[in-house]
Amino acid sequence: MVAQAVRGLGGIGKSTLALRHARARLAVGGGPVWWVTAESAHEVVAGLARLAAVVSPVPASLPLRDAADWAVTWLQGRTGWLVVLDNGEDPAHIAPWLERLDTGQVLVTTRRDVAWPGTSTVPRVDTLRPDASLRVRRDLAGPHGTADDGTWRAVADELGHLPLALQQAGAYLAQTRPAPARYLARLRCASWDGPGTRCRLRNARCPSPSRRWAPTTPAPGTCAAGC
Repeated sequence: MVAQAVRGLGGIGKSTLALRHARARLAVGGGPVWWVTAESAHEVVAGLARLAAVVSPVPASLPLRDAADWAVTWLQGRTGWLVVLDNGEDPAHIAPWLERLDTGQVLVTTRRDVAWPGTSTVPRVDTLRPDASLRVRRDLAGPHGTADDGTWRAVADELGHLPLALQQAGAYLAQTRPAPARYLARLRCASWDGPGTRCRLRNARCPSPSRRWAPTTPAPGTCAAGC
């Protein structure tokens, strides 16, 4: 079995990376692929139980845990499969299953920077480089997007160069075409209560990756000067 854990911040692209890997395996004729939300022990069991229900009508009447056991036994009798355990929170939630999933590949995505027994850890998925962040905007908005490169770099800095946040911001700018400077000002607000109100700034000393990024579809109105 190959079991790997992909670590990184929320919104960094771990699930997208896992999805692309799954699609690539299917494209070359790989075995079954199954996606399990792994935020809790119950979700892991429920996700495996759903696999049992898909591949056989027999487990439909089984208790949840028994159905999950049935699914793992079914996988053990096959090779070439991939199980993605997405957004794992606690190694204890998946450890009992990893011990038995040894004839295919298991891929764990997680925000937790902890040891995941039974897995090898691939390099941590990091935030985008500034030039890559700029390409996200160009891909979404095209060369005639409303945000110039300088403004987009500032937006990317505010969003910590997180791929998901950048994608949402780029799509919003492309669709609504707000004044880039106004959009940037709203992002710099820690909170904004509507027209005529002042926003409270985030702590400027907070490093970019851990900043709380504002919604990428700000409420209509004008953020007070100085935000």
